[in-house]
Amino acid sequence: MSQVNVKRKKQMFILCYVPFIIALFLEDMAFKTGNIALIVKAIKATVVVLLVLSVVGKSWKKKGFAWVVFGVLCGALTLLLTGDFFWFIVILIADVFCDVDEKVIYNVSMQTMVGMTSLTLVLCALGILSDCLTYRTDFSTEARHSLGFVHSACLPLIVFYMMTYCISTNRNMKKIGVLSFIEIVLYSICKSRNAVVITVGLSMLALLLRDKRIKNKIKKPLNLVSSWIVFVCIVFSILPGYLRYKGILLNYWYAFDQIFTNRSMLAASAFQSYGIPIVNTMNYNAYTNTPVYIDGYMNNGVVLDSAYIYMVVRYGIAMLLFLWMVLHAYQKKQNISMMEKAAFIAVVVANTIDNDLLSYGCLPFIIIGIRHLPKIKCKLRIGKGRN
Repeated sequence: MSQVNVKRKKQMFILCYVPFIIALFLEDMAFKTGNIALIVKAIKATVVVLLVLSVVGKSWKKKGFAWVVFGVLCGALTLLLTGDFFWFIVILIADVFCDVDEKVIYNVSMQTMVGMTSLTLVLCALGILSDCLTYRTDFSTEARHSLGFVHSACLPLIVFYMMTYCISTNRNMKKIGVLSFIEIVLYSICKSRNAVVITVGLSMLALLLRDKRIKNKIKKPLNLVSSWIVFVCIVFSILPGYLRYKGILLNYWYAFDQIFTNRSMLAASAFQSYGIPIVNTMNYNAYTNTPVYIDGYMNNGVVLDSAYIYMVVRYGIAMLLFLWMVLHAYQKKQNISMMEKAAFIAVVVANTIDNDLLSYGCLPFIIIGIRHLPKIKCKLRIGKGRN
């Protein structure tokens, strides 16, 4: 492939990918006035048009085109059933730009998030965006600042995802150290325990992997963990809420909620109100306006911190299985480094307690996973296989 074609494909990728990140990012910005939803939909619709033109203008091999058609049909079906553009756009980006280098995906994500984060902080300082105060669901009176985002966890998690990009592309430890320091400072303002613990933990693991002797010793355990981690996190997320919903081992789940801030109670309330469908045709408005009874009080909708519970409730079991396959494909890709596996494990674990798998932070992992789906065996093996 000529350098001119590579450059053109990279430019077209940026033209489609950056607006999509911006659209998702805008949803996390705490605007005081105006209906940002219309702008977000307009951006996503524009991205869809650009992607469709890219599909038409690209020369395809038979197998590649068949996979694209299948992916487009699945994404379009999700769009028609739920009104959600996410899967349609992500599948198209992964298929149309399957030959764009992975480092480009990480770097473009990093640069766009740095720019949008800086813009958010400036707009918050100018008073255009709100500094929302949030409180934990354990009735804590400690206020947590959002600094222009809709929730106090947003900014700390953005820093965490930036670190995963740096680690996945083998950046030097100075940048990782700076991001760790920023995360610790943010903890004093945003009070996001999950983000600071997993960020510092990941930076320490990355430091250990720099030592060849330690790397060789933990290579097999790391491979084993990366093979099983998605399954374990799905079970850990869903099982407590499901058993509580069924009234099984309630005393254990009461104790569980003391540690994990009422997560089994919220999950049980969601299962009771939304059910556990194979395929869910509920749109976002229906999701946010469904009456949900939480500890005897009625709410419109429910905020679910776990990405895996959200996938089941919002899209159904079938989409959760698809997500499982995508993440499985990511950790099975050829020539994946130990650094990438460490970052992957951290992302999967983080989403048991923060719902970000369908947001801008996880886009590189989802896109790379989808583009590797045709390269893995159709038979899904959770724990076995070469690494």
